[in-house]
Amino acid sequence: MKAYIDQQRCDRAPSCVVKRACPTGAIVQEKGRLFAGGKVSVDEDACEGCAICTRYCPHGAIKMKQ
Repeated sequence: MKAYIDQQRCDRAPSCVVKRACPTGAIVQEKGRLFAGGKVSVDEDACEGCAICTRYCPHGAIKMKQ
């Protein structure tokens, strides 16, 4: 299983707690502007499917897929 991000639910916060919670660093964010973060995505090669990220996302934007 791998994580994926529902871009409609993700708020792209520059201080995204999920990026820090991921033990493998699989949650990555493009560089954004001063108060607006860039698009958040999952590095599928780094994702181990632990699902920790799903518990930390306050918007429920991260789900697991086969």
